Amino acid sequence: MQHELKRLEAVRYEVNQMLAEGVAKRYPLAMSVIAIRLMFRKEGLPQPDDVLAFASGGKINMTMVGDWESPWGC
Repeated sequence: MQHELKRLEAVRYEVNQMLAEGVAKRYPLAMSVIAIRLMFRKEGLPQPDDVLAFASGGKINMTMVGDWESPWGC
């Protein structure tokens, strides 16, 4: 169980890094979310319904996004 929690935290860190890189390179938020979903599939992990809620610990979610073409979602 402890191993699974450490892996989950490592994945959450990676997801945050991918979102930050998308903003830095000015990729559309939609592209970053797709890349994150592909990473989950590659790692054989179940995909969260809401990638942004997973990454932020529930502070933000995908319903808050106003513009998926913007790197910031607004």
